[in-house]
Amino acid sequence: MIYKFRKNSFVKGGLDAQEIGEALEAIRVRFGKLETERVLSQASNPRSILHAAFEWDDAVAAEQHRLDEARTLVRSVEIIVVQGEEPEPAFIHVRESDGGGYYQSTRIAVKNRDEWSAVYADAVAALDIADRNLSRLLQIAGRLKNGKIGKIKKARVSVAKAAEELAV
Repeated sequence: MIYKFRKNSFVKGGLDAQEIGEALEAIRVRFGKLETERVLSQASNPRSILHAAFEWDDAVAAEQHRLDEARTLVRSVEIIVVQGEEPEPAFIHVRESDGGGYYQSTRIAVKNRDEWSAVYADAVAALDIADRNLSRLLQIAGRLKNGKIGKIKKARVSVAKAAEELAV
């Protein structure tokens, strides 16, 4: 089997996808399934090929974890603009051209052309990711003669229509 890293994946540099894939498959074979707790346990051994994929400085790792918690917190807050209507996100992520990003009040972002363009581009990119995921699912379902092929094709058509609408 040939392993490679997905396009746009966040994997530390210098790691070999084939070696990582084989190590992960060995864990799956050994335990019957691949659980992140087992991956972490195996990676904790400094001689493991997986070791370099993780941050082992506890202070740095704790800071990264807290940043993830902060992102989750910010994304969790919604506002109710009109009672009885669906709430909307209070803050929205704005990706910067250098790869960084920040959160902005949704109500401010929709009025700022540059911020709104960045948010819009992220939505278009998310549809592209959804299409690629459905395409992979369709390939797998086709090989397995899975009865869900029709539903997957229908979902891909819907995603394509949405992408087309946003492209106009």
